Amino acid sequence: MPTDPAWGTAIVANGLNPMVLKLSDHVTECIARAADTERRAREATDSQLRQDLLDIAKRWRHLAESYQFVESLDRFIVEQKSQRVSKSA
Repeated sequence: MPTDPAWGTAIVANGLNPMVLKLSDHVTECIARAADTERRAREATDSQLRQDLLDIAKRWRHLAESYQFVESLDRFIVEQKSQRVSKSA
């Protein structure tokens, strides 16, 4: 696997490092867990349990958004490094 000389990190054909590919899996998992928790909240008969489950689902969605932010930041960094290399060549 080639590495990015500026950062010493591995890159793949699409320009993203393997960590970002793993993050996409995490985003998918977080969204699935949020949906499952929301389903359980809808089925809950106890109002406190329902609220707790909705709070947990909200946290899963927030975590997914955090992973998405990291992905977008990584894409931005890769793009900026690519533009620097293009300008210097």
